[in-house]
Amino acid sequence: MNSNGQVVWHENSENGDFEIFYYDGNAVQRITNNDYEDRLPVISDNGIIAWRGGPSDELIDIFIYNGSEILNLSNNSYFDEEPLINKQGDIVWRGFDGQYYQVYYAQRKIIPEPSTFFLLGTSLLGLAFKKRA
Repeated sequence: MNSNGQVVWHENSENGDFEIFYYDGNAVQRITNNDYEDRLPVISDNGIIAWRGGPSDELIDIFIYNGSEILNLSNNSYFDEEPLINKQGDIVWRGFDGQYYQVYYAQRKIIPEPSTFFLLGTSLLGLAFKKRA
């Protein structure tokens, strides 16, 4: 839930996978409708929604919904998970390459209207740690 009272959650769908839902204070909207396991959504104060999703437990990416379209933010072969989002819509998550976890950061930029969002790209933070055996 964000400070505007908007809520996001994942729910088991009729075809057996999890989908992302959004409540804006008036109505519920289904954000995803696919064969992916879409889970763990978070929402910023400006309504950007981020979550992890993918076709299998080995191939999980970070997705965002910017109010009009769904974008694959990480789009790599890593196991990406645990997205966190701040009030402005900047997102961090961790990705596992098979040996190490890396922490990624994506910053959003608004040009020129508040409803237009551009991702400046992802950059690797100077953090890496090995998965415990």
